[in-house]
Amino acid sequence: MLSWLLPLARIMVSKDISRGGMGNEACLLVAAMVAASVLPARADGFYDGNKLLKLCRSKDFDERGVCTGYVVAAADAWASYRIVNGKPTCLRPSVTVGQVQDVVVKFLEDNPGNRDINASTIAIRALYLAFCKQD
Repeated sequence: MLSWLLPLARIMVSKDISRGGMGNEACLLVAAMVAASVLPARADGFYDGNKLLKLCRSKDFDERGVCTGYVVAAADAWASYRIVNGKPTCLRPSVTVGQVQDVVVKFLEDNPGNRDINASTIAIRALYLAFCKQD
């Protein structure tokens, strides 16, 4: 069922390393893709803020990888949505994956009353407040 994923992972890691980039980040994204591909679909989302914060704070490498992949996927989806609707992405080219993750984790920590909301909604709200307030 996941046979398509291994060649993709090899390509991502080899391209990332050949650019002198961070092979670990590519591995984290692949780990998140694997995790997402085996989870059942839910109408209200896969994770709420409580689950996402638990993953992001985890001492387990794989769980932190799922956090990173989730946050990056939410940021990418949000950026695509803005582009399609004629708005700038607001994420400067110099913004890093770690920075995006830090913004989302800080928002989760600072807003415990919202952690029961869908995690992607929280992530997009955190990124909007951090990078696009001027809209």
